[in-house]
Amino acid sequence: MKYLILCLFFIHSNSFSQNFNVDIEKEILSLNNNEKIKEYWNKIHKDDQSVRGTVFEGQNKVDVENFKKIILMIKHHGYPNGFAITDGDKNLIGYKNFTPNIVTVHNTNPYLKEFIFPILKKAYDENIANEFWYIHNLRGMTRARYGRDFYDKKVENIPLFYGKLNPFVKREINYDINIVDSLDQKYKNEIEQILNLNKVFSKKKKGITHNIYKMNSNNYYWQKVYNDNTFNMPQEIYYNEKNNSLYYKLLEEEITERIIIKNKKKILNIK
Repeated sequence: MKYLILCLFFIHSNSFSQNFNVDIEKEILSLNNNEKIKEYWNKIHKDDQSVRGTVFEGQNKVDVENFKKIILMIKHHGYPNGFAITDGDKNLIGYKNFTPNIVTVHNTNPYLKEFIFPILKKAYDENIANEFWYIHNLRGMTRARYGRDFYDKKVENIPLFYGKLNPFVKREINYDINIVDSLDQKYKNEIEQILNLNKVFSKKKKGITHNIYKMNSNNYYWQKVYNDNTFNMPQEIYYNEKNNSLYYKLLEEEITERIIIKNKKKILNIK
């Protein structure tokens, strides 16, 4: 019975998403002049800003729907240019629209960021994307994958960001927003599995809560939770008994950031 209820829930959710996808594409296709297109981009931006500041039920729904909208807007009306909501500092932001990048930044799901990346990169390569926010997004993408920042947000560091993202980013542009639903669910499933593991360590330092979840006898997940309760994909780490240190699984390098675990074997329940 439980299995049946679960299946019916997923069928209902999938049907709702597909209906939304069809309806939102029709809505975007109906925008038949530049003023309506501009208003729609501005509404996306305002909706994005309305759910910032803290995590709450329904926030992910808004962020994912906005994500779909920017993909379809670019597909049917091109990358937004010639108008923008700025932050008041024209020297920093300029007049190039930054909404596609800022909506992407606010999605912590690395799979979604990597799915849209070819679209954003094409706009940047064609010099129609806002450079500051494009670089800001690149750093957000690396943080989503690695749980840390590597480089300053500078133009000269763009190739370095590309190098870190190279194993994950897509090459081909794809405007199929049905894929967004599957990537959203994939991320939710993975996060749920990790957060259901045994939490063996938790400590707050400089506004960031560090949680460590035990996967098996030697492998763990390290999660950083920020003040607004947002977090990126928890990082897989492992314990090196030889030097009593923790290592990033993905990077194969020692974790040098101090999260203050004085007795790792005891804290991590290592025999």
